Amino acid sequence: MTALQDYTARLSHFSRNAKLYLLSSLMGSLAFSIYALFFNLYILSLGYSQALVGILAAVPALVTAAVALPTGYLGDRVGHRRTMILGALLVIVAFLGILLFTGVAALILFTGLYGLGTALELVISAPFMAENSGEDERTHLFSAQFALMMGAGLFGSALGGVLPGLMHRAWGVPFGSPLAYRGTLLVAMLLATLALWPLWRLAPPPAGRLVAALRLRLRTPIGKLARLLLPNILIALGAGLLIPFLNVFFRLLFHISDALLGLLFAGGALATAIATLSVPLLALRLGRVRTIVWSQLASIPFMLLMGFAPQLSWAALGYLLRGVLMPMTAPLYSLFIMEHVAAPERATVNGLSAMGWNIAFGLGAWLSGLIQIRWGFGPLFLATTVIYLLGTLLIQLYFPAIEQGESRSEHALDAAQP
Repeated sequence: MTALQDYTARLSHFSRNAKLYLLSSLMGSLAFSIYALFFNLYILSLGYSQALVGILAAVPALVTAAVALPTGYLGDRVGHRRTMILGALLVIVAFLGILLFTGVAALILFTGLYGLGTALELVISAPFMAENSGEDERTHLFSAQFALMMGAGLFGSALGGVLPGLMHRAWGVPFGSPLAYRGTLLVAMLLATLALWPLWRLAPPPAGRLVAALRLRLRTPIGKLARLLLPNILIALGAGLLIPFLNVFFRLLFHISDALLGLLFAGGALATAIATLSVPLLALRLGRVRTIVWSQLASIPFMLLMGFAPQLSWAALGYLLRGVLMPMTAPLYSLFIMEHVAAPERATVNGLSAMGWNIAFGLGAWLSGLIQIRWGFGPLFLATTVIYLLGTLLIQLYFPAIEQGESRSEHALDAAQP
């Protein structure tokens, strides 16, 4: 059997729950891609500053951090399906509030609610996929889910980019106006509502699979947890400084139109989706840790190209290539964590991971808004590059030792058996 045949065979073996979750993830990612493309520009169109944009980018991340660990406990206690359904409902309510209210307090409240809803869904996603897949197809499921998210980003960004123009031609809505962006976000809300249906269709796990009590104490050693989570927390800090504001960067520095911005983000999503599908094959050939490290290191020159290119074409090229190399191994990192903690603790550990990620991401986003006003985007690209490099070097330092330590433990157990 060829590598491609083996790949497609494993995709066909996904469980019904896994396929339904992938469908929900597809619709939710379509909604998120439109939201991420235009929410910042919507806030600027209301007359607010980049400082408020930074605050509103930080609020969902900080709320997610605050509830991530309780979400892990909730998922362990009441089940993944119920937790994700609650999260999807909260996201819909948050969209509605953002559309109806434009005051600062209301925007902070509903972006916070959006963060709560996404936390309930995202913290549970990795343990849910691990629970609903066998070892042979697990890497493929994680990669397929991430690739679907990126593919949805392609169509969502392309669709979002043309919606303001369609509204202008159909109803005379001015380009760049709050009404144009509000109509675009309404489409995102409708897609988020559609994402709820597959979650309702999920089959609940057998009663024995639910954890009877909250796991306030973990058997996984604290030192091991720190080594698993710290590199990603560093990378989250760098991402928070820059990634939520790339639409603002291209708009302010290159005066890019809504349609072209949508095409650029769609191209980035397409490239990342294609690259992500190759990750299982790369991991098989190179090993998981080397795949993560090499792809992240290779992305750093393109980060600098994007930030300091004098022309839009070169900045766009840097954006596309960085978008291929840096995020494509995210599902591999998540899977590495899941496979190196005990199965009953996966939701809780994923909650710890999400908490650390979002604290760092929220801090970075808040600082970014202040830095943009005083010094622009140049220092942000430099800081993100340095932080990404440090995080990647920690992965190279920690992860092989974790793998080797567990391999020695397994050999010792085998030798002790009669």
